[in-house]
Amino acid sequence: MADEMNARTARDDYEVVIAGGGPVGLWLACELRLKGVSVLVVEAKAERSTASRAGALHCRSLEVFDMRGIAEIVLDNADRGDVVHFAGLTNQIRITDVDSRHAFSAFVSQRRVEDIFQARALELGAEIIFGTEVTGYEQDAGSVRVTVVPTGAPTIEVSARYLVGCDGGGSTVRKLAGIQLEGMRGEDTSFFGDVILDNPPSEPRATMHNEEGSLIFSRWADGSWRVVRLDSRRSHISRDEPVTLEELKESVFRASGIDYGIRDPSWMARITNTSARAGEYRNGRVLLAGDAAHLHPPMGGQGLNLGLQDVNNLGWKLAGVIQGTVPDEVLDSYAVERMPIADGVIENCRAQHAISIASGLEGEAVRELLNRAISDHEDFARDLAVRTIAFGVRYPPRTPESHPLVGQRARDVDLRQAPADRLYELLRGGNFVLLNATGDRLDLPTSPLVDQYDVALIDAAYGWQNITAALIRPDGYVAWASEATDSERVTEELRQELPHWVIPIDAPVLTGSGTGAAR
Repeated sequence: MADEMNARTARDDYEVVIAGGGPVGLWLACELRLKGVSVLVVEAKAERSTASRAGALHCRSLEVFDMRGIAEIVLDNADRGDVVHFAGLTNQIRITDVDSRHAFSAFVSQRRVEDIFQARALELGAEIIFGTEVTGYEQDAGSVRVTVVPTGAPTIEVSARYLVGCDGGGSTVRKLAGIQLEGMRGEDTSFFGDVILDNPPSEPRATMHNEEGSLIFSRWADGSWRVVRLDSRRSHISRDEPVTLEELKESVFRASGIDYGIRDPSWMARITNTSARAGEYRNGRVLLAGDAAHLHPPMGGQGLNLGLQDVNNLGWKLAGVIQGTVPDEVLDSYAVERMPIADGVIENCRAQHAISIASGLEGEAVRELLNRAISDHEDFARDLAVRTIAFGVRYPPRTPESHPLVGQRARDVDLRQAPADRLYELLRGGNFVLLNATGDRLDLPTSPLVDQYDVALIDAAYGWQNITAALIRPDGYVAWASEATDSERVTEELRQELPHWVIPIDAPVLTGSGTGAAR
């Protein structure tokens, strides 16, 4: 593939170049190609790694995949679980009662996720090239020229409207942009291995502790296991020192007193408790997403999900600005909305790491106190779960007078008199969706990003029984909502709101038909 890249000329021109062909970069390519944006993904590695740093996809990520029509493909390759863990505590937290059609987590290797995303990106028309590294860029008011070096080939330049760094914690793009990480450099290390267990735990997700730290087991869909060990005796060892099978076996036995028959590791590594966020997510025409924008300990399996939801927020905004259908200031809202979410996850993971690695009787006391709180206080346990699965996200409302639903995740409500049975099916094209339950037609200016539906809403079980109209963003968050019963009032409110999200076009006014009109 590097040879193919080398054959290109300096006149190559894309709307977006994505540095990094991991799950975040590939998912961004999918989102951009869904809207017809030309995309080049360049990955420095010559071939995809078999290692899988991430392996948990939580409820909100599964909802995102449902909105794009690939949830079942992901789930066919996953092992489902109905719990999440906080700090590896013995009392895990059940998530089966959250208000989602996907009230579970999916455990699937990062490699398999990347395979699925890459196949979708290629199907949508993205170009993906391995063995090619971004080494520099220059930008002006209208474009960015990206310097790339294919392995063993001369340096070339590619022109683009935007460059997005999805190239991981050591992001070259972030460094080239002069964006600093703000936070804490990790001093502790923990280690893990993807192994075969001849004598595995009885449950697919298991945790245990002793005075020396924590031990966490998670089963992959292929029957192998991830074993994570936070060992206070070995937390001082450099992440660069290789993990040995004997080290893993000895540490696991010391924590559990059980011989699990650990063998045949496919991957072992150390990780640190570094936790930091980029001071900026944007420098002109250069943006960051995923681990390039934030780093944290892998507690609760939140990292991949956080990155995918960065993309869910960024993709439609970037595509809309490029195509002239979304105001420029909407792209500025990417950092405004996502930075506080990253800060919350970083704080959450710092706390979990501290609890998991705490040693001696004091550490045991802290963990026992929290185990009791989880079992005895349902609201406390639910709050921890909601934070972990990103259901607590609320983006800042545009005005103080906005409806309380604005900025919140849109539930997958059931629909009637619509081209689809439920909301997430209407989001498959990555467009805004307008739900109208006033019973009258709304005479509004058209926009290429708004598919207008007159829908007799809404399933009261999902708590939307008072809503008469709502504008849903392409990422599945509520942009605007109204309880006004007068259709003229709803029309007036929406006419005032739409220009903040989409740029109307000169076209005949589209009026609802009662059965839905889609473009």
